[in-house]
This record gives sequence, C-alpha cells and structure tokens, in this order.
Amino acid sequence: MELMRQQDLLKGQRILVTRPQHQNRACCEWVESFGGQAIAFPLIEIASVKQTDPAYSQIKHCLLDLDLYQKSHFCEPKRRTHRY
Repeated sequence: MELMRQQDLLKGQRILVTRPQHQNRACCEWVESFGGQAIAFPLIEIASVKQTDPAYSQIKHCLLDLDLYQKSHFCEPKRRTHRY
C-alpha cells in the first residue's frame, strides 16, 4: 500500500471554511497546505448560547441530529473559553 504524502491528504476535496472572518484566511491556508481546495465562506460568529435564548432548542436539535448529515467535522483552533 502506498503511503499518502501529507500535502495530498485533502487532494480532490473541496472544503467549505465557515470560520469567522478574522480566522478564515488561516484556516483556508491550512486546508490548501494539505492539497484541498478551500472555499472561504465566513458565516459563523462564535458566541455563547444560554438555555434561555430563543434559538437554544433549534441549535440543540441540529447538533444532536448529526445522523442527518453525510459528514461533519468540528474543530476548535483556540482553547475553549466557555463552559457548556
């Protein structure tokens, strides 16, 4: 079996990078360093959500129903600053 080179790990993959604007470029560069095609599409803002927030139940439903998705990947480049 041929070993895959590190720079080819994501070769042929298009990766949608949704990190906030100030983190997006660095994440795109990381994807590209592994041979992937990064698509910059910053659409998230990282913020705390309290159980009393109106959107809490919808967010919880989406996160707990991960079997509805073909693939999901979550990464946190910085250490957590909030407790859940």
